[in-house]
Amino acid sequence: MPDELDQLYNEPLQAAFRRNLRAEDGAKAALFDGLQEDFAELLAFVSAAGSPAEANQRLDDGLVELERATVERIESAKDSGRQAITEGHAEGYAAAAAATGVSVPDWSPSAAGTSAFEKAPFAGAGGSGGGASTTADFVAGAFDEEVGYFKQDLKFIRKYVDEDEYAKAVAQVLARGNQDVKRRLLRRGIDLDDIDTDALQEQAARVFQNTKTMGSPDIRGILKELEPEEVAARQPQLWQRIQTNGTDQLSRVMDEVAKDLAVDSPAITAVTWTLSTRHGSLDSSPDECDTLAGADPYGLGAGAYPPEKTPSHPHPSCECRITAQTRPPEQWGQPTPDPPQDYQLTDRAIRQQLESTRARMGDVGRTITDTHVQRVRERVYAVLDEVDASPRG
Repeated sequence: MPDELDQLYNEPLQAAFRRNLRAEDGAKAALFDGLQEDFAELLAFVSAAGSPAEANQRLDDGLVELERATVERIESAKDSGRQAITEGHAEGYAAAAAATGVSVPDWSPSAAGTSAFEKAPFAGAGGSGGGASTTADFVAGAFDEEVGYFKQDLKFIRKYVDEDEYAKAVAQVLARGNQDVKRRLLRRGIDLDDIDTDALQEQAARVFQNTKTMGSPDIRGILKELEPEEVAARQPQLWQRIQTNGTDQLSRVMDEVAKDLAVDSPAITAVTWTLSTRHGSLDSSPDECDTLAGADPYGLGAGAYPPEKTPSHPHPSCECRITAQTRPPEQWGQPTPDPPQDYQLTDRAIRQQLESTRARMGDVGRTITDTHVQRVRERVYAVLDEVDASPRG
């Protein structure tokens, strides 16, 4: 009976993850599309300037609006994700309850508020969250760093590009070869690659005419040739952190809500770490997620955790999720035993798990070096220590 109830409980919960993170019209796809559209609007706004001074002012004004819009889109996606997982828990519980044939407690899950584990994405795991406590903090930090680098490059653009092409050159460098954004601009009648070579001054024109970028110029590529010591050392990918990690925040939030509600559910006795369907194709695999899915730190079985001590995602871009294990119906709603006081996971067990996973992968997957084992150990211990010190619920 528990296996049947597990399936009934998990089907709508897993469907919520798939629908929001995988579907072409899901929340993650919509968030990424919106971020790209906002970015294209910025480039269109800047490229329409009539002078370098106006282009610089438009850049400043546009960045303020882009930051505001980015925060709004990420927060909206997170709210959608919270709601989807809450509904998945509710539907799963209702389906399992209906199949028990006995009286079980009513339960209406609520994902109101923000858990402590959601507030600082990847803060304990050496990831890209940077300890930001809010979406606004995260976005502002990313903007400040990337814009600071970019504005250092404006002087080079101004030095080598005539005034008539300056605004488009600024937009070209901002685009960083983002073909999706360039296509969006073409639909607006703006071709960033349509730059007159005669507008490039002095050495820049000669360099441009002798490169393979003719017809599809990349002003930044020219600048790297001209100022290798000052420019080539910096590789800021403007907005990539926002576009990538902004969408990462959605999967993070959905995962945290699913885990927090598992603690509250009257039916759940444990959860199993379930690898993302895309996990096996990652260059980093086998990694910390394989360890968390295969290890038995609490004596509950491979990848199984007490709901109160289920670890968070150990790295950015993680889309692993939980699978619920239900209790016998007659125990629903009864007090649960206290979770284990600590976990047992040795360095030897981590290496064995990684090597075992690698052996099953055949010709794919990374080599298990001492350095990789150490990195995996640090990330696994970070998320386990975090939730062990401050259990959920």
